[in-house]
Amino acid sequence: MNTQIAREAAASARSHPIASLLTIVTIIAMVTTVMLTTGRSAATGQTILDSIASPEGRAIRIQASPAAHLTSDVITSISTIQGIQWAGAFTPALDATNQANPDGNRLPLRQLYATSYSELGIPTSPSDDLAWASPQAMTLLGLLDKAGAITVAAGPTYGIAGQLIVPAYLAGYQPLLVIPHSNQDPPQPVTTIIIIAASPNLITPVSQAVLSVLPIDDPSTVTIETSAQMVALRAVIEGQLSASSRSLILSILAITIALIGVLQYALVMMQRKDYGRRRALGATRGFIITLILTQTTILALIGITLALVISATILLINHNPLPDARFTAAIAILATTAALIAAATPAIVASHRDPATELRVP
Repeated sequence: MNTQIAREAAASARSHPIASLLTIVTIIAMVTTVMLTTGRSAATGQTILDSIASPEGRAIRIQASPAAHLTSDVITSISTIQGIQWAGAFTPALDATNQANPDGNRLPLRQLYATSYSELGIPTSPSDDLAWASPQAMTLLGLLDKAGAITVAAGPTYGIAGQLIVPAYLAGYQPLLVIPHSNQDPPQPVTTIIIIAASPNLITPVSQAVLSVLPIDDPSTVTIETSAQMVALRAVIEGQLSASSRSLILSILAITIALIGVLQYALVMMQRKDYGRRRALGATRGFIITLILTQTTILALIGITLALVISATILLINHNPLPDARFTAAIAILATTAALIAAATPAIVASHRDPATELRVP
């Protein structure tokens, strides 16, 4: 934007404060309305979509009865399937107590075989004679120093190696107490398998692929739970948000263009003597059009800035999520474009008026 034209456009806007203020108010009304309606809905919808796309929303859970005869080596087979972010298998739980307090709380202790242990805060090569406990399990066992040992009823004793990080998809197994194993260890019977698909769209194909590699003779011995319904909900939400957003924004856009067009035409008529004088002094039609569009751009940017501050303040006060940067930038660009479209016709009209006629205007 040429500095000289920008200064002249700003001076022209200041010379007619009422019309300029009305243009700014119109832009503020448009942007604020969109941000508080479509923007808020989009932000809320995105929060829902994010939760669906989270690892917990992409979880596939398989429960096997003892009759299925599944063993921990299924993790090796499952790990070869494309589209899996993480997989783990639990053995049946055994009661365990704090070695220093055998009459204390009894918690379920499970052997864990997984494709990766980093999500749980466990070293890459865990020791199969050490247990790991979640903060909740530590508290219930009375291991306040995050150290000690646990004893399995009528069984061995395991030292506590450290504290687990419990991801959301394992929260249902709290208080979590596990002994991690390498997949090279001798196979053990497992009753629970948890798989995290790499994306929501892969839940169904991954589920089918996993079932195909499970060595089971009777399908009734296993049950599988997926978030396929959540994936369907994601598609519905995305479709509804897109349709409602387009309809509302187009309606507001049409009203805004009409209002700014009227305001800009009135502003042009009030300044027609000035434009006539410029044309008589040699200003080109392109210069007049650029001047008017620059003036409109300055007013639009002022209105957009104020509108974003106002709408963000209202959303934060009401504890609503803020639209993301892409949505905000898109609305700002759309509002500026709408203002320029509205100002284009008055600008063209002003550039084509006869200078001699305009100079005779009292």
